[in-house]
Amino acid sequence: MKLVDGCALGNHYWVFAGGLTNVHVILRVTDTSTGAVRYYEVPFGPAFTPIQDTSAFGTCSARAAAAADGAGAAGDADTQAAAALRQSALADIDARLAALAAERQAAARQLNGAVPSCSTTSTTMCLNNNRFRVQATFNAGASGSGNAQAVELTSDTGYLWFFSASNVEAIVKVLNGCGLNGHYWVFAGGLTNVQVALTVTDTQTGVSQVYNNPPNTTYQPIQDTSAFSTCP
Repeated sequence: MKLVDGCALGNHYWVFAGGLTNVHVILRVTDTSTGAVRYYEVPFGPAFTPIQDTSAFGTCSARAAAAADGAGAAGDADTQAAAALRQSALADIDARLAALAAERQAAARQLNGAVPSCSTTSTTMCLNNNRFRVQATFNAGASGSGNAQAVELTSDTGYLWFFSASNVEAIVKVLNGCGLNGHYWVFAGGLTNVQVALTVTDTQTGVSQVYNNPPNTTYQPIQDTSAFSTCP
């Protein structure tokens, strides 16, 4: 989920959300400056329906009024301090995630007695015990295109960003469903509407699956429970 300041474009704050599940979800978002609340409900059964609400909160004027009340050198200093603290927090999170990924890879090498065939880079994440390589490209037209930046969250899950490390665009996970239907599963959800080509490769067999999201299209959830019939 992400909250985007769209005040300069449509005088609203935007709410984007995507899920990797098909269970019943109720999402509550509150603007703490005004008390305004938005609820989003996803029913049990279907894949998590993407949320791209660009009219979520028409409370930009409240922010402007608060800024005017707090205008001055002190207010500017507070704003700069808050921005610096936020950047510091993001850097700390990135460092912790990188350290965690390195620890997982070292543990996997020790366990398997060999270097894993998938190597994590800034544009590659290695999921499900480093077996599956996940990469993506994006094309946002005049806004830019290229390789998505990849960040691992857990051994099975990671996220992608395109333009800014603080702006998550998609979440991906690869699950071992061999005990249920003899396949590895690929789930993905996006917080974008740009063109995306997501590629997942089983590095043990070389088999790949490519999932495409067309341009100017809300990223549709992927729940592919027959992605790789390459068990175990």
